[in-house]
Amino acid sequence: MLREITKATGRYPVGGLHDFPRGVWNKIAADCKQKLDDFSRVVGIDSQHKALQSPLRGAPRAAPHVRLGGNGA
Repeated sequence: MLREITKATGRYPVGGLHDFPRGVWNKIAADCKQKLDDFSRVVGIDSQHKALQSPLRGAPRAAPHVRLGGNGA
């Protein structure tokens, strides 16, 4: 989940964007002894710079399997 740090906590400066799984965010909140929403906020993907996004360009295509040493038939 993409979140923005709104209050400096530990090694995370204000304004930093991080994409961690929910469990990692909960661990950070527990270590800081704060609620998650007290020091960060959810950021929508649409509001971010396009260079930070990684859109898929169609379905992934695997190359056909070729046996090594085979005659190709």
